[in-house]
Amino acid sequence: VSIAGLMGHPALNGSQGLLVQYDYEIGVWIVRLENFEDDVMQIEEKNLQEIRLAIDDATESRTPWNCQMHALVEKAEVARQDYDRKMKALAGAADAKAASEKRARLQATADEREGIEAAMLAAFAGGDAEALRAQAARGRAAVARIADCPAAERAELTRLLETAGG
Repeated sequence: VSIAGLMGHPALNGSQGLLVQYDYEIGVWIVRLENFEDDVMQIEEKNLQEIRLAIDDATESRTPWNCQMHALVEKAEVARQDYDRKMKALAGAADAKAASEKRARLQATADEREGIEAAMLAAFAGGDAEALRAQAARGRAAVARIADCPAAERAELTRLLETAGG
């Protein structure tokens, strides 16, 4: 490979090296640099360019290196796919947890919402503005607690609040 685009060590740009392995922990390639006393460096993939060798060069000195490089690239791709699969699983678990929490909030507030709706309907029917105001305040608080839940679950109470002017 050839090094390109390094900002922190611009003197290394243009240097050549061999891929040693991919460090999955931090997401960089370990590269053994040629003409630098075989120093190894951690270099991001975006700063590496594959060197295309002439067939004679490849068969003479780089064939094992090419095989090793391709094996490492395949290993890195498998690791990336595994990482993506794990992230999707974590996202799915987070979605399931959020849905469970919503259901729990809906169940916990069901009786309260039903009571508020009944009290608001009674206040409407009796023309009791003070009771309606008090129940509307309770209703707004209940709707706020389930605001991220499906609209159908809060539709009746929301309609009563809009009718009450709040």
